[in-house]
Amino acid sequence: MFYLPPYSPEMNPDEFINRDLKTELHIRPATSYSGTLKRIACGFMNILRGIPERIIAPLIIDT
Repeated sequence: MFYLPPYSPEMNPDEFINRDLKTELHIRPATSYSGTLKRIACGFMNILRGIPERIIAPLIIDT
């Protein structure tokens, strides 16, 4: 049996992507229309698909 911490964002790749997405959404003008929010979020995620090293880099541990 292995002990796993209840919350460890540094070990969860989704947390890095979520942080980047939240940062992107905060620099944009606020909107109350969910369609605009969805369009911005999907656009940002599509950009990330073209830059895999941006997703992989935080997961690489220097030895």
